[in-house]
Amino acid sequence: MLSTLVINSLLAQKTEEVNYRNWLRTSSNNEKLALVIGNSKYQHGGRLKEPAKDADVMAAALQVQGYDVVLGYNLNRDELYSITDEFVAKLSDYKEAVIYYAGHGFQVNGKNYIVPTDANPQGAFQVDRHCMEVNDFLQAINKPKIPKLILIDACRDNPFANEWSDSEMRDMTAGMKAVKALRNSLIVFSTAENTKVSDYNQFAELMAAAIEEGGCINSMLGEVNVKIQALDEHQLIRPNGLLYPEICFGEKPVVSPVISNDSDGDLIPDEIDKCPDAFGNIENDGCPEPEIDTDGDGVIDKEDKCPREKGIERLDGCPEVDVDTDEDGLLDKEDDCPNEKGPKTNNGCPVNLDNVFTDSRDGQTYRWKRMKDGKKWMVENLNFKTRNSLAVNQDEKNSEGYGRLYLWKEALDICPKGWWLPNDDEWWTFVSHYGKAYSLYKEKPENSGSDAGEDAFINLTKYGHSSFEGRLSGYRKSGISTKPGKFGCYWTSSGKSSTHAWYYYFDQRKKKLLRYYNNKKAAFSCRCIQD
Repeated sequence: MLSTLVINSLLAQKTEEVNYRNWLRTSSNNEKLALVIGNSKYQHGGRLKEPAKDADVMAAALQVQGYDVVLGYNLNRDELYSITDEFVAKLSDYKEAVIYYAGHGFQVNGKNYIVPTDANPQGAFQVDRHCMEVNDFLQAINKPKIPKLILIDACRDNPFANEWSDSEMRDMTAGMKAVKALRNSLIVFSTAENTKVSDYNQFAELMAAAIEEGGCINSMLGEVNVKIQALDEHQLIRPNGLLYPEICFGEKPVVSPVISNDSDGDLIPDEIDKCPDAFGNIENDGCPEPEIDTDGDGVIDKEDKCPREKGIERLDGCPEVDVDTDEDGLLDKEDDCPNEKGPKTNNGCPVNLDNVFTDSRDGQTYRWKRMKDGKKWMVENLNFKTRNSLAVNQDEKNSEGYGRLYLWKEALDICPKGWWLPNDDEWWTFVSHYGKAYSLYKEKPENSGSDAGEDAFINLTKYGHSSFEGRLSGYRKSGISTKPGKFGCYWTSSGKSSTHAWYYYFDQRKKKLLRYYNNKKAAFSCRCIQD
């Protein structure tokens, strides 16, 4: 009989993706059961950094409170259904349950779905075959005599939306839809209905800390919500349902952890831990976080308060503020050439008249630079006004700084005489000199790791020193315009099909440069090149 905390790795499998399941037992006569799932390493639609880590934190807190835990990381569809069956089979032997899921989640046509790591629906009609509907899961665990707390930390964008048709995208709603709780269930989403949160929201950390501290769930949710609102006023956790009796977490029990085959105590069995003697996390295959210095300022990211801006050690990696070294009227933090005097219209850099050309069609001038690929690239967005071109966010005032938006067909011949719209290969080669674009498609080498596209984003926007200055001009698609500042989308001249063409876009939220394809009827920015 087990009287202390013993972790039996009854179900553990090693794969290249480190997806595995564990059965964590606190005692042989326990009355409390938990199911914890964290999906990070998605094969399609973009990986997430936090869910596997969040699952670690939640599982540890529940173990502290004496729960037996069915634990799963990075589960594909078959494994997700299998672990659900395993949990349901055990549930009848317990008197209360907690379920936690972190990973991709979205709604389509009024239904909520959680996403296995191998899902890749090419349209709304395939979602049921690739994902698990939340209501199906709730029906599977519907045991009215057992109070069940269900925590869903998955209110995010549909990760597959870029592959879907315009009509399917119009039918989508952000976040997840409210769910009607079954008897003796309390469902808690990490944010309110039809809203979304980032991968880095603090719901799991705050919730796990509250569970470990102890208390009853109703008052606990109120306290957690106050803390979340202090961090993000737009995030509001939303419970739905009623428990009888209410689930309460007692004081921390005194236990003597004995973890079999886990030398470093990070809850990752040695047989799948690539660093069995160093405390790590599941996202890094059991290894510690690498010491990364994204902005190259000599302060590693985990100690850098401004990891995407080059700063100084004295200011914890942040740049000095309110300093204008070259006295050109632009503060250094806004000046692309802080040591050389230049006009604001050229972002503080000197104007080299040899690197300026005039568009004979309307007399506008554009700056260019010979980039590392050997070609001349415009370092401003094209702003030639045509009958079908569009102002950014339908405001002509935006054209001076952001240029205009063009449909793909018009973009093919929009460049000034002697210049042309770069094709997919030319964009790919150019970007590869400054990092690599995030890409999942076989036409180019796959580059889909968690940090894919980050170096290219930094080097080719205002954060870097390439002078390319990718502008976040937004886009217009299906009659909807986005405000500047979040996305910068650039057409290539390469079509993918009769209806879609390749493009590259800068994503401010993810701090990534990505390569995708989109409908030719979308309106994006253009940069022109010359040999």
